[in-house]
Amino acid sequence: WLKSPLATGTVYLLCRRTLAHWLTALAVVVIIAGSILVFLSPIRPEALEAHRPGRHAILWMDWTSLKLLVIGINMYALIWFVGGAAYSSVYFFRKRTNRNRAIGTALIAVGGLLPAVGGTLAAKGVVEALYIGEFLGLILIWVGYEYCVRPSPPSPAGRSLPSAT
Repeated sequence: WLKSPLATGTVYLLCRRTLAHWLTALAVVVIIAGSILVFLSPIRPEALEAHRPGRHAILWMDWTSLKLLVIGINMYALIWFVGGAAYSSVYFFRKRTNRNRAIGTALIAVGGLLPAVGGTLAAKGVVEALYIGEFLGLILIWVGYEYCVRPSPPSPAGRSLPSAT
């Protein structure tokens, strides 16, 4: 759920404003609906583990719509956030004017992908992978940001040749 605002920022950078408004409104509605469904989800207390959370405690049988909302909002975030960062990284690598931004946005893309990998592993029963993926993803996003704001060294094309005097 929390990656969606980051994805929405990318939508506003890459799309026309009206499309970005519509996608943002749709994401907000889906997040609110999903939050209400999670809040109303029946829980089996006997299935809760004291040492780690797990989705097996939630009675999912009649909650297909909740699963679809979770998958939908996570795919939205993955496509726009990770895809937008990867697109920006390729753009800056091709442009060859700002190497730090190219490296930084590549790190941000990988950092955004790690929680998705962790979430997939968590769905398969390795719940701890989600937290490790989120932690490492945040570190990579932070390092990527630091690269992006670092001043780039002057490009060789911008330097003037020494005069022959």
